[in-house]
Amino acid sequence: MSLHDRLALKALEMGKTASEFNDAAHNHANATWLFIVVAGAIWYFFGWKWALIPGALAIYSAFQSVSSTMVATRLEAWGKGAKSTDSDFGEIVQAYGKILETSAPAPGTVADVSKLPYPKQRIKEAIVAALRSTDNPQLKEQLKVAYILLSSWQEDVGPESQGMDMSTLDLKQDPKLLAKEVLEHSAEFEKWAAITQKEQAQLKEELLALGLW
Repeated sequence: MSLHDRLALKALEMGKTASEFNDAAHNHANATWLFIVVAGAIWYFFGWKWALIPGALAIYSAFQSVSSTMVATRLEAWGKGAKSTDSDFGEIVQAYGKILETSAPAPGTVADVSKLPYPKQRIKEAIVAALRSTDNPQLKEQLKVAYILLSSWQEDVGPESQGMDMSTLDLKQDPKLLAKEVLEHSAEFEKWAAITQKEQAQLKEELLALGLW
């Protein structure tokens, strides 16, 4: 049983509904775009080092959005008597979704592109086809987040993920202390954060050019 299956079962026991998780996914997705915009503005005016924190928060929010949507999908399917969810997005999107669910790099880190189930370009094409084939706004939002998250897989990373696991940081602490903690581990993190943030912007531009944003 996968992590999100277990989370969905626990949600059922607590009386939670799919709509609550869909709302959470929507809020996390909105936060993702806000953090991306803030990171871009800070990068432009103050330099990329200060953009690291909102950039990392954008990735963290994106993973939360995908996770909430996966739980909501299971709750909806189980509510209709289904034992598992079905995918209308094809084998490629299905395989990529499984990677996002079970073995995506932690927020603030990147994994080698070879760990994707298909070449990145093929996954992008499959997500674009899925976006064009659905009118479900929540599903569209999830697919757009999944498209942006492709930036978490890069060339020449190696067998182990690189960067700094932002999920281990205390995001509630004083911003200055948080910034200091990030900067203390910034050498490797800065390299990959710059690469992923640049690709995130490129991925968004691709969807805009296709009329899918």
